[in-house]
Amino acid sequence: MAILSLPVDPNTVVGAILGAVLSLLVAGAWTILRRYVSLRRNRSRLIADLQKRAHEETPKKIADLTYTVHRSTNQQELVADNQGLVRTVKTQMASSTRVALLTGRFGAGKTTVCRVVAGSMADGDGSAARPLALNIDVLRFDDRPIPEQISARLRTTGVQATTAAVEDLFRSRHVLLLLDGLDQLPYLTTGKGTLKIILDYAKNLANNPSAKLAILLVMRQEFVEISEKVQEFRDDLRVPVIQVHGLTPLQIDNFIRIMETRDVDLRLRQVTALLQNDNDMFDLLSMPVILGQFIVAAPESIERFTCTGTALAQIYKESFREKLATLDRELLERFAFDLFCQDQFDEHVDEDLITQFGGTQEAFDHFLEKVGILRVHCSFIRFTHASFRDYFVSEYLLRNLREGAGESALSRRIVNYLVAELTAGLLTRKTADKLFEILEQTSLEVVRANAMDILAESEDENIREQLSQRISKRLMSRTRGKSEYENLALALVGSVVGIPLASRRILEFLEDEGVERLMKVLYVTKDGYLYYDKSEDRCHLEWIKMMAHKKYGSFRVVIARVLTEIGVKKAIPVLDAVAKDESEPEDVRKAARSASYSLQKPARPSEMSATG
Repeated sequence: MAILSLPVDPNTVVGAILGAVLSLLVAGAWTILRRYVSLRRNRSRLIADLQKRAHEETPKKIADLTYTVHRSTNQQELVADNQGLVRTVKTQMASSTRVALLTGRFGAGKTTVCRVVAGSMADGDGSAARPLALNIDVLRFDDRPIPEQISARLRTTGVQATTAAVEDLFRSRHVLLLLDGLDQLPYLTTGKGTLKIILDYAKNLANNPSAKLAILLVMRQEFVEISEKVQEFRDDLRVPVIQVHGLTPLQIDNFIRIMETRDVDLRLRQVTALLQNDNDMFDLLSMPVILGQFIVAAPESIERFTCTGTALAQIYKESFREKLATLDRELLERFAFDLFCQDQFDEHVDEDLITQFGGTQEAFDHFLEKVGILRVHCSFIRFTHASFRDYFVSEYLLRNLREGAGESALSRRIVNYLVAELTAGLLTRKTADKLFEILEQTSLEVVRANAMDILAESEDENIREQLSQRISKRLMSRTRGKSEYENLALALVGSVVGIPLASRRILEFLEDEGVERLMKVLYVTKDGYLYYDKSEDRCHLEWIKMMAHKKYGSFRVVIARVLTEIGVKKAIPVLDAVAKDESEPEDVRKAARSASYSLQKPARPSEMSATG
């Protein structure tokens, strides 16, 4: 076959190749330039949107709080106002760690502090001199990468932020990321995995010396005390902890003047009288969320307040009675209970929810404005404070008790310790009697556990006397036909209200069956410590607190024994204090002394090899 060959000029070929390469280079450079310009434009737009968002969310009224900064060098710094806190946070941003924890008790003002910090940086442009703050709650976080989840959260607020834009912002600008609500993740489902993702992200940041991003992780102080993951993270990285203490007496006075619009002098006199020589009441009212509800209660109801464990429930009851109509309260109760059963603190706003709260968008907005304790953020609605949800859950349970539907309501899920305390604080003799009947008659273990836990938290002397009389009769007759669980449930409530025979019955069972069997039968640990938010550590922490509290009566003899059997050494200081307290009953002091001695006693070689 003949092949046709044409003369080819080498210069033409080289020229064509160089031309093609040049065209590709120009096209590539143009593409890169367009991407760069687009990225810069998107970044500028994102910063402007975040500045606007921070301005809008800055609290209009805010009183100064008191803080302590705990550093890894064991240094402690007292910060006396909010501006001091903002300076401390900005200083931390420039440190080598670039990660810190913000903690405080429930109601101390952590979320408000986050909004104050973000608002103080609202005019920042992301430069080293003017850093930018981004305040995000983590309630709806899951197992996706952190920048992707932040991008999704921002888009629900109208901020057009792609994942790439968020990553670019964190990489190129000086940004403080405040992640609020780590203690409120849904631990019954995905919460534990989400916490690990957040902590790993912060850990990688702390180990990157060139990073411009800084992170403030926000959670309750008690969560730090019970979360091994958080403790390990804090200790390994030597992360500083900024603890919100709440209000000093002078700050309480200032808070009332800032927040109260009527009867200021009357409120100040009432609060001064209540706080005088009452450290427990000060401990309660130094929390801004609680004080805020306290000062909106009817003045005449404040005169009746005394500081017991039921004071929080009564404060909430009186304040909401003052501002909410009956129908509004019932709507809030149902909404709170639905959230509680789903182990959630917020719900997506859709047509069904709008219908539930009024039917139209206008009616929905009016309802939100009227009740004042619900907030829509990122297309999700939630109570302005997590404890409000649990309070209205308690009201829902009590309303169902009064209407004869208590067993059905109590069967939905195990109540947590705050719901149990709030419900107990709202009990009357009549509702307590109905609850006791359910405890005796129900065949459902979850209902029996809930009834037992609520009754055991009551501090009303009339109710406790009523329970003592009824349980004493049952125990004397060793109630026939009852399961071991039913008899032990009665004995637990009986020991709390001061029946020595009741605690002896529980100890007899412990001797015969062992601590593991007692835990499985008596407590809800078989459901994964659901009562204590799925945390064994929180369970131990609460038992230690119970050991120190006289309201738990002779049941503390049992607690001392259980703490010994499961080896909770962090209980030793409390056990020692109870043992030395001459006002305590002798049997409780003796049990505390014995438990402390056993926990401090060196293990025998055989025990060490068995546990090793």
